Amino acid sequence: MANGASKKTTKKQNRRKGPEISVMDYTKTHYEEKELQKIEECFPFKGHPTLTWVNIDGLGDKTVIEKVGAEFGIHPLVVEDIMTIKQRPKIKDFESYLFVTFKMLRYHAEKREVFAEQISLVVGENFLISFQEKRGDDLVAVREALKNPDALVRKSGTDHLMHAILDTVVDSYFEVLEQLGEGVEKLENELVHNPNYATLQKINRLKKEILLVRKYIWPMREVVNI
Repeated sequence: MANGASKKTTKKQNRRKGPEISVMDYTKTHYEEKELQKIEECFPFKGHPTLTWVNIDGLGDKTVIEKVGAEFGIHPLVVEDIMTIKQRPKIKDFESYLFVTFKMLRYHAEKREVFAEQISLVVGENFLISFQEKRGDDLVAVREALKNPDALVRKSGTDHLMHAILDTVVDSYFEVLEQLGEGVEKLENELVHNPNYATLQKINRLKKEILLVRKYIWPMREVVNI
């Protein structure tokens, strides 16, 4: 019994370690969404006349990324860039697809820290593949918009889907900057009423986080100006 329980636990842990893969296939009048167990399940959508968005949450399985690269004709250097999370935001135009990589930002109020997650996009004529560094859907707003048959993103091509994703990312920057600004203002008021070194340290730490955000935002100009 102990061995059996151990095997079940191991299987569950393995599932948790693997990437979460989903596919959204759509036209103006059609929408289909599936959670996939294997990356190969999205390959038949490649030749569809519909538009297809394949989303991969988690970059821990190198084999999955390489299989996608081989199937969709993604250059090996691009595959390497996708798996290398310390990338500078950039955009590259290839003959049959566009490659974009950038950072999604999140602010942890309790820790007073900004967390960055790398997201990469491969955008073809009738498909878009997104690779998110961590599991957990940061693009849920775009996914929900696609479900609405009256939404512009649903009626447009993959270029518009890419812009919708970039809009979500840029919105996250403004949200983080606003939260950081509110945090600094709150601590400054605290410092006025109760001056102490600990509060001053917290202010300096938040200001460093603001500089970090600016570091991520500055290179995004090239990407959003496409």
